[in-house]
Amino acid sequence: MARNFLINTTAHVLIAAFALATTATAAAAQPAPCAPRAAMVEWLAENFAEQPVAFGLIGNHQLLEIHVSETGSWTAVITNVTGTSCMVSAGHSWTPVEQPVEGASDAKDAN
Repeated sequence: MARNFLINTTAHVLIAAFALATTATAAAAQPAPCAPRAAMVEWLAENFAEQPVAFGLIGNHQLLEIHVSETGSWTAVITNVTGTSCMVSAGHSWTPVEQPVEGASDAKDAN
């Protein structure tokens, strides 16, 4: 009886491990959702109320944009030279960092 329990338990563990491994592999193999940039920006605005707040160039051929909502959701999008945008990451709790204004501390020190 103990032997049957051990065999059944081992079989279930192996099946579960295989299922997790194949699911993770399948998810990792899926391409990022892509669309023309205008459609991507519209979709993010309509579905998540996200607007572009920052961007930067990746080499000479790609543009990285960060779209953020007032609730803190965010999406990173990369657009290539053909105008195709792909979501590469998304999350929550976006918090902007206040940048000091040059000369602002000088004005405080003068008073």
